[in-house]
Amino acid sequence: MVALSIGKTVTLTPNLAPNSKATIESDTLTLAPDNSTTIDNTALNFLNNLGDVLLHFSIRRQEDTIVLNSRTAAGSWGNEERFPSLTRAFGPTYDKATVIIKDTGKEYQIFTNGNYLGTYKKRIGGEVEQASYTINSGQDSAFSNPVKISVN
Repeated sequence: MVALSIGKTVTLTPNLAPNSKATIESDTLTLAPDNSTTIDNTALNFLNNLGDVLLHFSIRRQEDTIVLNSRTAAGSWGNEERFPSLTRAFGPTYDKATVIIKDTGKEYQIFTNGNYLGTYKKRIGGEVEQASYTINSGQDSAFSNPVKISVN
């Protein structure tokens, strides 16, 4: 298990590869929107060895949604895939969060606090070797700082 702090990138050992899963644990979960910025964005990015974002997992509290996306290191973001209702995703009474990302080979299956969120078809090749944790400047994160990540 590795600790991942806001604004940092860590190497995952082992990689998130087909038939494995990453578990992200947050000691806190704050679903109330942070209205101090234009886009309230808590993001976990999963990158390959080229710096491509294979999976972008973004909590948008003001929009009450989770956004999934991808982009190459030198490219633009693709079309967002949106999963509305943070309460449905995380549950109405949780004060902690666990996100599980299962790599099936062609897609990622995503679970939030034991609830099946959805499937995200892979758009870019490679295995996830690194993870980063970002928020917009001046805002508070929906997750704890740091979060803990393990791959098995």
